[in-house]
Amino acid sequence: MRKARMLSLLLVAFLLALLAAAPAYAAKPITIQISGNFGSNQTSNSPFSPCPTGYTCNTITANNWYTGSLTSTSGKGAWICGTAPSGEAYCLGEVTFTGTLTYGGTTLTGTLTWAEVGYYVHSPSFSGTEYWTIIGGTGQLAGIHGYGTNIWGPPAPSYSGTLYLG
Repeated sequence: MRKARMLSLLLVAFLLALLAAAPAYAAKPITIQISGNFGSNQTSNSPFSPCPTGYTCNTITANNWYTGSLTSTSGKGAWICGTAPSGEAYCLGEVTFTGTLTYGGTTLTGTLTWAEVGYYVHSPSFSGTEYWTIIGGTGQLAGIHGYGTNIWGPPAPSYSGTLYLG
């Protein structure tokens, strides 16, 4: 009888240990490759100081739009930028996207916020690259994390990235 009780207790302890370890066996996140086009309309551009000698420093806000894997109903961004005498600019910013993410026949709606850093050249024509990482989300987009790249240049501004759901 004592042996049976001991085996029962060991079995219960084993099952409890398995249940405690269950999160370690959770499903892997879904990986989503995204791509599309984007655009931006600047809504403000204000100089600020102090700024390094020879540089121009600005705060910029803009309305953004996205098509493709991300389709926006609204998008807003704010950046702090420094432009060197050579025309090269460096910016740090935050973008809030509201709209849909579509992948594999599934559409999710909500808001994503990402932080980005960019490098731009204004001469002979405007081009640039922005690198971003998601820092938050709401609605069906809550819990999504990932990173990507925006390319400003011909034929049209485009984005690509890798998102993780779950």
